[in-house]
Amino acid sequence: MGRQQKGKRVGAGTKFLAVLGKRKLLILVVAIVVILFVLYLCICGYVYAGTKILPRTSAGGVSLGGLTQAQAVQTLEEDAGTLYAQQEVTFLVRLDQEESRTVTVSGSEITMDPLSTAEKAARLGRENGVLGAGASWLKAVLVGHKLDTALTFSTDSGIDAQLTALTTEVEQSVVETTYALAENNLMIQKGTSGMGFDVAAIKEQILDSFLNQVDTQPAFVVDPVVSEPEEFSLEALYQEVYVAAQDAHLDTTTKEIVPAVTGVSFDIAGARAQLDATEEGDICVIALVLEAPSITTQQLTSNLFKDTLAQTQTKCSGTSARLYNIALACSYVDGTILLPGEVFSYTDLCGPYSEANGYQKAGAYVNGKTVDTTAGGICQLSSTLYWATLVANLETVERTHHTYDPGYLPVVGTDATVYGTSPDFRFKNDTAYPIKISCYKDSSQYVHVTIYGTDTTGIHGEPYSKVVSTTAAGTVYEADASVPVGTTKVDSERTAYTGKKVEVYLNLVDKSGNVVETKYLHTDTYAKRDRVILYNPADSASYNGSAASQTPASESPTVSPSPSADVSPSPSADVSPSPVTSETPTATPSPSTEPSPSTAAPESTTPSDTSTPAESQSVGEGMVAVQ
Repeated sequence: MGRQQKGKRVGAGTKFLAVLGKRKLLILVVAIVVILFVLYLCICGYVYAGTKILPRTSAGGVSLGGLTQAQAVQTLEEDAGTLYAQQEVTFLVRLDQEESRTVTVSGSEITMDPLSTAEKAARLGRENGVLGAGASWLKAVLVGHKLDTALTFSTDSGIDAQLTALTTEVEQSVVETTYALAENNLMIQKGTSGMGFDVAAIKEQILDSFLNQVDTQPAFVVDPVVSEPEEFSLEALYQEVYVAAQDAHLDTTTKEIVPAVTGVSFDIAGARAQLDATEEGDICVIALVLEAPSITTQQLTSNLFKDTLAQTQTKCSGTSARLYNIALACSYVDGTILLPGEVFSYTDLCGPYSEANGYQKAGAYVNGKTVDTTAGGICQLSSTLYWATLVANLETVERTHHTYDPGYLPVVGTDATVYGTSPDFRFKNDTAYPIKISCYKDSSQYVHVTIYGTDTTGIHGEPYSKVVSTTAAGTVYEADASVPVGTTKVDSERTAYTGKKVEVYLNLVDKSGNVVETKYLHTDTYAKRDRVILYNPADSASYNGSAASQTPASESPTVSPSPSADVSPSPSADVSPSPVTSETPTATPSPSTEPSPSTAAPESTTPSDTSTPAESQSVGEGMVAVQ
């Protein structure tokens, strides 16, 4: 029992000694590493702070180790003249496939820059910081450093003259690809490649051969360098050659003819295949693709305004101021040209309807009365013009009828009222050619409107209307203190007008007079206006402010006859709304009730504006129907 225990104590001691030995070894290793690291740091500090070139450092075969930068410059200057003097480099120049030349360059033509080489050697080991300096020193001690020298040719070297002479023998300039237009073809002269020597590259190879002390014969071979023309861009050429076809047209500003342009282009893919197959220096002929315009200059010139699309006239009446306003509006519209797709605006041309724009005061509808208003009468031109556009079968954009039937048009429902900025009369030139408007008032007090254009369809319009119902005007009595007691007076500002509801249609007629289509245009309702008898308020017991008997509305619709092929009918002499007249009554009238006009909608799928401008607004609110 005791031996076993003794044996255990001996084993434990041995293990302790083993562990102790390992620790000593570890401590020793660590101590060595620390010493080496400290030593390395010392070397790093010494090298980084030092001014001498690292040991075993050479440049171009000249030993520079242990020298300062100044000493290295001096050493290199002393050896520069003899460093490459005994060397030479031979290289072969091939002028073509059959002829070649051997060129030998003596080392006496080579020199180097001692200062830049010495600076490079002095920086060695210090360019990577303190810790990197030690590594560079160890490399210098173990294997050394060989620095490349910056070689160049001496100022009296004849290498440039030699290479220039060789280049002259083979030199051929690059000719770039060019093009020209000739009639309907594109002439592309394919460029030719150039040839020569890359002198800079040859000189670099010579210096490298000296630096690396290449002693093979020849040291290298030089072939002429072929320089191809720049790649010719057919896409860029297409952009230069391409011209879009353009129809002859009128300039939107000057209204003058802009000549037609023939389109020019070519097939890029086909041209590329042709050019690739063409030899250098040869001409490649590429056919141009010409696109003729749809409307040539000659066609436009010969067809421009050659046809009369519509010709209308209406008789003017009223005061000299009204006639003046109509003539002034004619001057604003006359000569207007609309290009295809353009929209005519009567207000844009004739407005503003003010004294500043030259208009005078003449009769117009204002709040149910006929009173003198600036620009009164201008609606006669807009209405005559609307009638003309129907005859010309042009697209109506905006049109509003008068409050009362103006009476100066041969077809009821072909009037167009304007005032302020709204309502306006607008239509669109929906033909393929420009149209021109001519309008004037003659000495016989007729206003004429003619629309010129190019008739491509042979179709003209003949408007007509159906009177669906009428509402007869009655007579009403109003008190007015200005009327003498016991008498009456007819209100001149409110003459009587018969109310009407009309449907307006347009027959489209061909050159042979056949109706090819009938279009429903719109339904208009014109208000009636009662005749007003004024009496003194003192006589109110006799009149009681009641209305006189009124004629009931007509129950049977009537139809205005369709106009004949003559699109310029002469209206009757009575072109103003017909007032209802009667004698001054001597007895108290009996009031009656007026039935409402029919409101049945016409059988049509294309109705237009059927609204009636409100006449209850004041002039200041801009709702005035000008006649």
